[in-house]
Amino acid sequence: MNLRGKVLFKIVNVTRLLVLGVLSLFFVGCNASRDDLDKFTRLYTSCNCNDCIEFVKTKEVVRNKPNGDDLLWRLHGGSMQRMVSNFAQSNLEFDAAEAMIKYYNLEFKGADIFATTAVNDNVLPYRGTSYDAIMVNVYKGVNFMSLGKNDLARVEFNRALDRQRRAKEKYNKEIIERREELEKDKSLSPEAKKNANNAEIRQKIESQYSNIFEFEAYPDFVNPFATYMAALFFALNGDDSKAIDLFKETYGMAPNNEYVAKDIEIADAGLDGFNNVWVIFENGLAPIKEEVRIDLPLILGNNDIYYAGIALPMLKIRSKAFEYLSVKCDDNIFNTQTVSDMNRVVKTEFDKEFDGILIHSIIAATTKALVQRELGRQSSIAAVAASLYTLATTAADVRIWTTLPSDFQVARMPMPKSKHISIILANQSIDVAIGDCKNAIVYIKIPTSSCKPIINVIKYN
Repeated sequence: MNLRGKVLFKIVNVTRLLVLGVLSLFFVGCNASRDDLDKFTRLYTSCNCNDCIEFVKTKEVVRNKPNGDDLLWRLHGGSMQRMVSNFAQSNLEFDAAEAMIKYYNLEFKGADIFATTAVNDNVLPYRGTSYDAIMVNVYKGVNFMSLGKNDLARVEFNRALDRQRRAKEKYNKEIIERREELEKDKSLSPEAKKNANNAEIRQKIESQYSNIFEFEAYPDFVNPFATYMAALFFALNGDDSKAIDLFKETYGMAPNNEYVAKDIEIADAGLDGFNNVWVIFENGLAPIKEEVRIDLPLILGNNDIYYAGIALPMLKIRSKAFEYLSVKCDDNIFNTQTVSDMNRVVKTEFDKEFDGILIHSIIAATTKALVQRELGRQSSIAAVAASLYTLATTAADVRIWTTLPSDFQVARMPMPKSKHISIILANQSIDVAIGDCKNAIVYIKIPTSSCKPIINVIKYN
């Protein structure tokens, strides 16, 4: 290619980048904004369930295709309806969320690398994580248990287990496809590809970003709570052999949980001869994502060094409501024990996603730096405009399902003679009436220590 051709090629690519960027900034308005998500989180952590529900309603938009709505609002809507015991409405919200997740997994191709490079990953709709999809089915299953629709609950727990089985295979395939896409995309400059694979750049990021390795991930995208709730459901519905296998699988991931160990024995003996109460405690607040900015020395043409900033998401661990719950049953006290740590569940998937996020961020920074340098050679005004554009569009995707808990805990006790148990908190004791039944699940959710516990009793005869 001669000099004139090279110049024209650069001008065309610069123009394409800027036009695509402007269009992408327009379409990003269709996605949940960071301000709206922050406002929802403030309402949620202030225990304003009804205000949360009304706020979510203002954000839901019904359109012809599943991707016309915003998945995060459906997830939040389903969670909030559960919290006020509107289980049927909660499942309608989760049905819509599941339809969107299915659409994104099977049909939606999204934007190409160049499109996300022009702005950032926020231009794409939130497509959900594997743990999102798994928890949608778990919550739907628990909702159906609350409604007494065990046949439908069985379908949801089987779906949750199947999603866990397929998650590892799905992610390994996506990682390979992402790498192949990067190599084949001719719209990306050689400099962008070179920086994306630069070991020195990656080392600099890891040295400033070491906190992503702070705690251990679970193996193979499994959420122990999904496995445990499925086990408990099958045990309560007479499928003892399936329940035993799932309890054993749970115990392998929660080896210090004495209740799960005993559940294996009880399921092995068959629940017909037992009268039990299981307390499920949904405790605190799951991790959120925050933005961290890092300056990198990028290599441009002719080995020029250009410093540019990238924005990356960082997991922020939030607090538990309580370390555990104490439950008084007749004259005995039972303390809940952790069966699943959502910090580890979230980190499992974050680890897998991080490489792709990092590659896109470095490519975007390199491409925008090339644009700034090229325009700077032509016009100082254009260079300033390009710099402002880069500043405005360098942002991390920090969208995440914020109503999940920090952890799930469990306790099990004999059915009390009084048919009542007491939940003991720091400064109060809450009486819970079990009612007339053979076995029961008392499901308790407490997002923060200042929130009133949300309690639901599921009865089994």
